Amino acid sequence: MGDYWNIANSAIDVRSFIPEGIMNPVANKKQPFFPMGTSTGIDGFCLR
Repeated sequence: MGDYWNIANSAIDVRSFIPEGIMNPVANKKQPFFPMGTSTGIDGFCLR
């Protein structure tokens, strides 16, 4: 899949991490699942 954009009240767990100096998580299949979406603190976007 490409980038993930959260819409309305959706949520998803994505294998990703937040690199130092970048505000958005970056997807990486070697990382643990990271909750994203409404009420998770990471509400908007995951980079591919």
